[in-house]
Amino acid sequence: MKAGNDILTKLNKEMSIEKVEDLMNETAEAIEYQNEISELLSGALTVEDEEAIENELAQIVNEELNQKLPDVPGTELPKVEVGEEEYEEEKKEDQKVKEKFHFAWN
Repeated sequence: MKAGNDILTKLNKEMSIEKVEDLMNETAEAIEYQNEISELLSGALTVEDEEAIENELAQIVNEELNQKLPDVPGTELPKVEVGEEEYEEEKKEDQKVKEKFHFAWN
């Protein structure tokens, strides 16, 4: 026990709290520096880079949509009177179409 206590006393004299704090600070700085290098090597994007990429993607999507979609006519469609029987028949046909699409997607 005495030998262990003597060794601890000698170690405490060699390693002051200031030296330990300095060593801890140097270690933290080295870790931060290594993390920066790792990010650079891994090709990680910054927030600004991500925003620029998202803006470019939105622009490309808008250009694609504008090229594919036809022009919408500006004239108003004429109003058509539909009887009750015709209305019910159209509702049934619409329901059949919806069911076909529902089954196709599931």
